Amino acid sequence: MFIPVLGIGQFSERYLELYKTVEKIDSTKISTTFKNGNPKTIGTITDFKYNDQFYSLPTGKYITHFRNGDKQVLQYDSYGNDLIHKYYNKNGLLITEYQYIHTDSNAKHLDELFNGDSDYTVILELRHYKISKIDGTNYLYKKGRFKNGKKIGTWTYYLPDGTIKKEIIKSNQ
Repeated sequence: MFIPVLGIGQFSERYLELYKTVEKIDSTKISTTFKNGNPKTIGTITDFKYNDQFYSLPTGKYITHFRNGDKQVLQYDSYGNDLIHKYYNKNGLLITEYQYIHTDSNAKHLDELFNGDSDYTVILELRHYKISKIDGTNYLYKKGRFKNGKKIGTWTYYLPDGTIKKEIIKSNQ
């Protein structure tokens, strides 16, 4: 099964080298709707060939609308690796954003990456927003980074007026 490692905005040279053997075959624009005609998904699916097997992954901007009115906008690179995830509430206000900062792997071949036979490092930045009780707009509530799912570095928490409420320093392990 072809599952991209959480691809990051900045890839190591070693990681990029692994993808040179993947062949892009075709891409298809998709657009689906709910029964009521409202949009459900909009994006591009790209077909790839690797070692005589074919895979299909989202590439570019991929939008999913939910029945409750919430929406997610995902951005993928040309090989289907994650770059940015944004989640909006039903009023169109940004609630959560993950920006993928860096990825690296010790894989020597793409097979090792796809089969989970290699270690990899993923660093992403989270920006979480809250809705102001005063005027109903969103404001940045917290910002920080994860490395392989664990909080690292400085996590900053903000008040609705944008001033820093507190900062917490996490281990960089």
